Amino acid sequence: MSTPEVVIGLIFVATILAALAQRIGVAYPIVLVLGGLLISLVPGMPTVQLDPEVAFLVFIPPLVYLPASQIGLRDVQSKWSFILMLSVGLVLATLFGVAALAHSMIAGFSWSTSFLLAAIVAPTDLIAVMAITRRNPLPRRIVNVLDGEGLLNDVIAFTAYKIAVQSVAQTAYGVPETVLQLAWDLVAGIGAGLAVGWVAIWVRRRVHDPAINSAASLLTSFAAYLTSEAIGGSGVLATVTAGLCVGQSLSRILQPDARQSTTAFWGGLNFILEGLAFILIGFELRPTLARLSLVSPWQLARDAALVTGAVIALRVIWVVATIAVLRFIGSAFKTSQPRPSWRNAAIVAWAGPRGIESLAAAIGIPLLLPDGVSPFPQREMILFLSFGVILSTLLFQGATLPCLIRWLKPPSDNSEQEEENLAHLAAARAALDVLNHPLQTGDDLADVVPSLRSLYEQKVLQYENAASELNRLRDAPLLTTSTTLRLKILHAQREAVIALRDQGLISMSVLRRLERSFDLEEIRLTS
Repeated sequence: MSTPEVVIGLIFVATILAALAQRIGVAYPIVLVLGGLLISLVPGMPTVQLDPEVAFLVFIPPLVYLPASQIGLRDVQSKWSFILMLSVGLVLATLFGVAALAHSMIAGFSWSTSFLLAAIVAPTDLIAVMAITRRNPLPRRIVNVLDGEGLLNDVIAFTAYKIAVQSVAQTAYGVPETVLQLAWDLVAGIGAGLAVGWVAIWVRRRVHDPAINSAASLLTSFAAYLTSEAIGGSGVLATVTAGLCVGQSLSRILQPDARQSTTAFWGGLNFILEGLAFILIGFELRPTLARLSLVSPWQLARDAALVTGAVIALRVIWVVATIAVLRFIGSAFKTSQPRPSWRNAAIVAWAGPRGIESLAAAIGIPLLLPDGVSPFPQREMILFLSFGVILSTLLFQGATLPCLIRWLKPPSDNSEQEEENLAHLAAARAALDVLNHPLQTGDDLADVVPSLRSLYEQKVLQYENAASELNRLRDAPLLTTSTTLRLKILHAQREAVIALRDQGLISMSVLRRLERSFDLEEIRLTS
């Protein structure tokens, strides 16, 4: 079988296993990893040898771009201190802690290869965490922390990864060169991301075909990554920057049909990439072990246990220490930053499975040094240890995280419901503003406007009192009476809700939910 046939077959198997996982109530990343491992043991199964550069390019840009385009920066600003301690402080602690362990305890590991291993296993996988906790939803404040962490820890880890790969390939790569490279990574990455993001906004504002718009959104992720890499910057940082830049503008630059089509497109693409990546984690382990046949199985198990234990322990210790420090600072200086609870902290500390990012980084290690002849030092051992960390954290932390959530019973968070009620209230008031102004239209609205005004006045009272939602069937006869009037109301409602997002009064997720209902209604009226 050729590589394309094997990849298509793996996507098919991933789809079947994900459906099975949903059926039995187990998080699909766990089922996919185990399924890939079992399938790889079947006699006669072909070995998948992905080109390192192609594998990294296929997985990383879209999987980094999507969450960046969906997150609201104002959603995480209230937790900025905790998020920075996780996304920057914890990643750096993991880099130095795992590198020191590997250098001192694993035979043949230099400082350069040790830091490379540490950079691969440093970032957590938010996708896996969200999939694992789907049946046990996390409180909003925890999700915001994990979103913010996932947004930045990839940038730090992959920047370190890039420097580590270069340091392995070069015998002289000192501190000054590292600092200069890091500074250029940051400057070039942000600059390239902003430039590509602005171009993408300009183009997508003028492209109204939903299919072309979806393709443009995917190309934006690759354009940002490749542009930054071409000038020597951080491709991951550029992709995140472009995603943030475009994501904040999607509500205003796209037509409703293009916006909903793009959302559906990314949902399917994201599943394919996730499914293929998770099943490859298990599928790649057998050939990696075969190439390490000369190493004692006990030594392999010991080294994998050491690295995995260090990764888990460092996160738990760091989160506990961070919470203690933040609570002390909050008490001593009476800061306005909210103090994280210990129950939430325990969940965050245990929400550290590694996954797609670590897999792509491990597979992306070059096969040869720049001379084109010498094999990359310790590549197979780094692959095995990375796969060991991914498997262990997914199966151990992933399987026990839902139990921890049920046991701790974190306090419920009604903030999202309150924000949604606020958004509904603003939308109803915006509709009344339209109805209370003279209407420039040829429709006969003499009988319709008073009825609509009465309806939206009831809605204002309803949401002011946070009452249950009105029966939608009562709205239908009125809201379909005049297409022109209804489109004006929808436009006013959408702008009112976007304004609340811009002011930080509602989250991006609340905006997306209401925006979807507005879009579907507009599509129905104009189709």
